[in-house]
Amino acid sequence: LFQYLHNDRFVDRVLAKCTGSNYPAINSSELSEILVEVPEPEEQQKIADCLTSVDELITAQTQKVEALKAHKKGLMQQLFPAEGETVPKLRFPEFQNAGEWVEIRLGSVALLRNGYAFKSAEYVDGGPYRIITIANVQQGLLELESTKRIAALPSDIQEHQVLWLGDILISMTGNVGRVCRVTAESLLLNQRVGKLIPNTINDAFFYQLLQREEFRNSMQLKAAGGAQGNLSAGDITEYTFSMPTEPEEQQRIADCLTTLDDLVTAQTQKLGALKTHKKGLMQQLFPAMDKVDA
Repeated sequence: LFQYLHNDRFVDRVLAKCTGSNYPAINSSELSEILVEVPEPEEQQKIADCLTSVDELITAQTQKVEALKAHKKGLMQQLFPAEGETVPKLRFPEFQNAGEWVEIRLGSVALLRNGYAFKSAEYVDGGPYRIITIANVQQGLLELESTKRIAALPSDIQEHQVLWLGDILISMTGNVGRVCRVTAESLLLNQRVGKLIPNTINDAFFYQLLQREEFRNSMQLKAAGGAQGNLSAGDITEYTFSMPTEPEEQQRIADCLTTLDDLVTAQTQKLGALKTHKKGLMQQLFPAMDKVDA
């Protein structure tokens, strides 16, 4: 029964009986009237055992992903100086005598560029260009499933508003301070999404620095106070942080943390594959519900 209730077809049938548009709800009598098919007890157990074993694999894989994320979080706390300190607790041997880190203003090592004000009337289905909004910018992840499209580039769009692989983006409204990289082509920068362009700092080191909780917490504090948080350009460019002066040390830290990012990505993809596998299994192990109701 537990597995059956997670079947998309059953969920769709429940939603079809729900009332209310903003917050769909179903009462107990309506829920109890939904018909379900059940095989013999032995077959029920066989199906349950099969799906439960996949659930256990998914749980184990989820724990592996979370363990990697926790490991990276702890490592970042060691590789970057704590507040009020000028050197990190953990330093690679070749840089033990490299001297203290220096405090830098973000705007002195990177440019911040704003997005284009696209008009909803220009959106089309299947257009070649996808528009990246604040909703697409998740922490460490560019979400591309829910993007609006346009058929052609606006005549007055600026060069920086056409995105390239590896560009660094930051959310400036709502859930502010989320930072991710561009991972696809033919994407355009919408307003209230900032594009950070590092110039006198290692690109990969700069990206890892922006992934720290300290940075996001600082941005959220600056945006607090209104019904919907907003960051100004100054809120971002005036942020200060410490960095090593030697480019080689910046690169060494970036390489270490990027390797962990690659591991997290690979394990997350395995987790997604397991979930997709289970979903496909459920579609095969449970009958379609086209004509179940009387």
